[in-house]
Amino acid sequence: MDFIWPIFTALFVIFMLNFILDRRKVNLYLSLFMAVLSLGYGFVFGLNFKEIYFFSFLLSIGLIIISLRKEIESFTVIAIALMLVMLAILFKYPLL
Repeated sequence: MDFIWPIFTALFVIFMLNFILDRRKVNLYLSLFMAVLSLGYGFVFGLNFKEIYFFSFLLSIGLIIISLRKEIESFTVIAIALMLVMLAILFKYPLL
């Protein structure tokens, strides 16, 4: 139950990026639906450090998948930078 918010939020960002790149209305509607779900879950149950870290992990994987599918190198650079930030956070604050 702890990892539902990161999944909804990562899907929101991925669908929003797909909408910006492709301009399909379906991606906009899915992103708005995921945004409502993630905001509702975040307000009702609250967030902890592991959920935010898992969101960063899912977002970096999603950015790499989008960069491979759309052949946009800037998403790869952003995903690698996000992974380096996650690594620094993991060294400073262990997840245990």
